[in-house]
Amino acid sequence: MNESSTLCAVILAGGRGSRLGGMDKGLLTYEGQTLVARLVGQLSSQSDDVLISANRNHHRYSAWARVVSDHKPSHQGPLAGMQAAFHTSSADWICTLPCDSPTLPDRYIARMREAATQAPLVLAHDGQSLQPVHALLHRSLLPSLDAYLDGGGAKVRAWARDVGYVTADFADNAEHFRNANTPDDVHELRLK
Repeated sequence: MNESSTLCAVILAGGRGSRLGGMDKGLLTYEGQTLVARLVGQLSSQSDDVLISANRNHHRYSAWARVVSDHKPSHQGPLAGMQAAFHTSSADWICTLPCDSPTLPDRYIARMREAATQAPLVLAHDGQSLQPVHALLHRSLLPSLDAYLDGGGAKVRAWARDVGYVTADFADNAEHFRNANTPDDVHELRLK
């Protein structure tokens, strides 16, 4: 990835929150601030452009950044948010992250960019597990992404295996990859 390449940070908040009773996770609060507002603030110093991928509560999310929605109402997960971002932004690259983690790893975008010299798709690795929603994608992957979603695919890992990827090592920041998937997670992360 060269320094003149443009990049858009994308907060993925388009999920249904089904494991949390339909809760819109990006609107949970941490230390008095919504998760999305915190992430926009943290990303603003790392990226010139920030988008929020959301399928509901657009009026609330638009207070913090531009909002994009999935092209199809079929809830194909994070990949649909990535696709919508590419169709909205003119950036060469998008760097994604889920809406339900209160903090970013140190130098998140810079570290993802450093790994991008080797491949057009970078996925974060926390030292124990692949974190496929923490991704950096080049626009050249959009035709493959469109075809995968048009064929009914929805799994980030499966698509990533198909196109190939490299990892960015965040073993020293593993605690930043904790997110709110269950009521216990919400409690442990001190979210409201």
